[in-house]
Amino acid sequence: MQASGSGPSEPAVVWSQPVVEGEFTDEHGVWWQLRGGDELMPWKRVEQLLRDPKVRVLRFYANEARDVLPEQRESFAAEIRPYLTDTVVRQAGDCTDFLAGEFKDEHHNHLLVVEQSC
Repeated sequence: MQASGSGPSEPAVVWSQPVVEGEFTDEHGVWWQLRGGDELMPWKRVEQLLRDPKVRVLRFYANEARDVLPEQRESFAAEIRPYLTDTVVRQAGDCTDFLAGEFKDEHHNHLLVVEQSC
């Protein structure tokens, strides 16, 4: 994704969107590939991955990726569920959206990536 710089002379900022791009290389050099292609990930599968402490969960927003720790996942699920199940009631000016994708590495480890956009 590309966003405009804050001034006319500032370059646009480009940030990673693994779910859109279909792949992701993490900070350890591990290459992850999206499972399922262009299909939207069912909420039931998102819940399963969130409940599994062996699955790493990353939240992407702008150019930052943050781990969602196991003890944070219940509240994270409550935050993203309305958006991923199309049941959100939007307030005026709310342009928030989420996109989730399941990734696997060459050793068949799972990674859940949730991209937040506005």
